[in-house]
Amino acid sequence: MSIHKKRGQYLRMIRIKKGLSQHGVALRLNISQNAYWKIENGETGLSIDHLLSLADTFDIPASTLLESLEIEGRNVI
Repeated sequence: MSIHKKRGQYLRMIRIKKGLSQHGVALRLNISQNAYWKIENGETGLSIDHLLSLADTFDIPASTLLESLEIEGRNVI
């Protein structure tokens, strides 16, 4: 599984647990719902700015999002 797909699955899981819609999260990131859909589906990368905004939106530390992406001892975005 690609890094982007793994990250997207994790973001989707958190979003659903928080009871948020893709549209709502996209508004917080100042991007379109389609652009956020591409992030969740592993079709596009995630900027540091968006990662920090997601951490704020989901009310979790940014380090938690980074740790979720640890692969073979490396943190990747």
